[in-house]
Amino acid sequence: MPLSLTLSIEEFNLSLTKFAENGYERMTAALGDVEYSLNGSAIETGSLHEPKFIWVISAFVTVQQFRQLQAIYLHSDRKRAAQLPHAITIDDEIEPYVEPGNRTRAIVPGGTTTIEGGLISYPARFGARMFEPKAEKLKNSQYPYLARFTLKELDRVAP
Repeated sequence: MPLSLTLSIEEFNLSLTKFAENGYERMTAALGDVEYSLNGSAIETGSLHEPKFIWVISAFVTVQQFRQLQAIYLHSDRKRAAQLPHAITIDDEIEPYVEPGNRTRAIVPGGTTTIEGGLISYPARFGARMFEPKAEKLKNSQYPYLARFTLKELDRVAP
């Protein structure tokens, strides 16, 4: 079975496996910057807490998958507007989460950990907010849409 990015909130869930070229990217949010004083000393800026992740996704989807993606977004956004817990659960089996020491995040159900050189690696579960998905119509009968959207991590999902 191909590796997937699975999104879920309550009864809505969707697993994405068909990504456009460079269609999956998980990066850290702004880490700060380094500037230099007149005498050349480094002056670093940035948050002192662990940076959050951002996913930028472009995936080929069926009509039903795009409807499910819209349902996940709308359900989460309505809960957010009502000031209710609205995090979308992301099970990221595509890019392992790597950290030193012990695991700090929940592991994707059925996932396994690898320990090598003092680092632990595993498929992690995240809580995130989705920004409205957009779709480009394609001339493909199996995957008629290219869905594009962004997810931003809200809170760590504890192990």
